[in-house]
Amino acid sequence: MLKQRNAANTAWITRGDLATPFLQGSDVAAGGSAGLLRADGDGSGLTGVLAIDQVARDLAASTLAYAIAQSDAAAIAGSVGQFLFTDNYQSDSLAVKTDAFYDAVNDWYTNQSGSVLISQASGTPIGNMSAFGGLSAAYDGVIDQAEASCAAFDSGAGNATNGKDWGSGNSKTVTRFRVRTPSDKTDFSFSQGSVSLKLQGSTDNFSSSVVDLYTGTTGVPGISTWVDVASGIVMSSAYRYHRVVFGSENGSRRSVAEVEFYEADTATNMILRPSASTILADAQTVLGYFMYYPIVPVTLESDLLCKFSIDGGSAFADASLFSLGTIGGTGKILVRALADVSGQSGTSLIYSLESDNNKAMRVTDFVGAVPFY
Repeated sequence: MLKQRNAANTAWITRGDLATPFLQGSDVAAGGSAGLLRADGDGSGLTGVLAIDQVARDLAASTLAYAIAQSDAAAIAGSVGQFLFTDNYQSDSLAVKTDAFYDAVNDWYTNQSGSVLISQASGTPIGNMSAFGGLSAAYDGVIDQAEASCAAFDSGAGNATNGKDWGSGNSKTVTRFRVRTPSDKTDFSFSQGSVSLKLQGSTDNFSSSVVDLYTGTTGVPGISTWVDVASGIVMSSAYRYHRVVFGSENGSRRSVAEVEFYEADTATNMILRPSASTILADAQTVLGYFMYYPIVPVTLESDLLCKFSIDGGSAFADASLFSLGTIGGTGKILVRALADVSGQSGTSLIYSLESDNNKAMRVTDFVGAVPFY
């Protein structure tokens, strides 16, 4: 109802329904074939409203997803506005984790249990450690050999590099790497001291694409000793080229007896579910959003499923899934999930994220779920 103060500002004057001034004189207000929105109408005949509303929801979810992706240093869990189950997986707190493995360093769930050695014969050696035994000496399986037989860089200042080109169309995600000292030296440098150690990835053999995946130091491990790096590695993207970089802090010569790269093990089919959240009764649909990182190509609704239950998990309804694209440069893909739960009854909402067909992936964040009535 639209009201206006009188000229003396002593009383209210009723002007009628709020919609009337906007619709007067139009065919919409008069009824007829275009009379969809009237003072006595409910707007049920309007078209396009749902699509516009969905865009607004996607924008809200995308904003929250971006905030989650940028806030891995702090835990985000619980409810954010109308979104339930918001979780960036800073802790291993899900109620069901069937055949899933939690990574406490990277804060995600994966369906790969661990790391396996990439065959030393796989790929082509690359780098500048071509002195003495040459680049390939780092991949010959002979782990105990004197410096004279090792892969070495002996050309003055500059970093020493040794790595692999995995081949055209064959990108890999390195989850662990090891380097071994010569059998007659306690470290990797000429002057016997610790040097910086990096793992780098590239898409163009380090021409313009050079991505630091790990940065640390070697220390002075001792004769014929592995320096094993199994944590702190960035694994958000796969690369055709990987290399280990030995810094030049202690002398011009650096040598390594063996270099090993590891990747994730064979994928399982995992199921992820949180503890139930209490909602009002009679929910008809559930809208949810989550983020995942595909290690191999993943088909939504086939290799990756999302389901919702409002009866505490007695029954689950499959959600239709739609990819909203990658969140910034994180490699994480934001997915919208919409399920019809009208065939269920209850007040206990649960989501279920399920991988299938043994496709390797990481579920990185659950943005949230909203029931509609």
